Amino acid sequence: RRATAKASATREGERASQKKELQPKLANPRARAQKMPSQETIDRNTRAVKDALKREGNRRCADCAARGPTVAAIAFRTFVCQPCANAHRELFPDNKLKSVSLAEFETDEVRGLRQHGNEASRKIWLARWQQSDGEPPAGAPREALKRFLSRKYVDKAWVAGSAPVAPPVPAPRPVAPPPAPVFAAAPAPPPAP
Repeated sequence: RRATAKASATREGERASQKKELQPKLANPRARAQKMPSQETIDRNTRAVKDALKREGNRRCADCAARGPTVAAIAFRTFVCQPCANAHRELFPDNKLKSVSLAEFETDEVRGLRQHGNEASRKIWLARWQQSDGEPPAGAPREALKRFLSRKYVDKAWVAGSAPVAPPVPAPRPVAPPPAPVFAAAPAPPPAP
């Protein structure tokens, strides 16, 4: 019986070590708990973002004339409307966009949004912008928004101190020959005598 009990204990020990090996290697639970913000911090950050959004300069989208932006563009530290957020996602897929009402914000993200915001962004990115340059109106087609955002953030066309960048001239479209008829036309009948 002793041999059987000893073998059983050995098998249980082996199973326990196998289970440990199969489990994902997690960081120290205490260290992980220290990295996660408390609910109090999350609530405080959410209130701070919503307060920043209520400021006069942030009540309109940073990229178009839409009222009531609902998304925070973390990289640019601005608030944008949903259509502009969609255009941002297409142009800048690596940039973080967060819903003001649904997302949890880190303290440094809140600090950036509060210190910067849409008004400061306009002073940087649109310092040399003029009314004649045009700005996409609220509800503009996505392609128009993408062209404007590309000029604003990629070309830096209106950044203070930058050399003016000419708007891109679309390449002339080649004129295609008329399509060949699918069926050849029947020959004309001979003239009547």
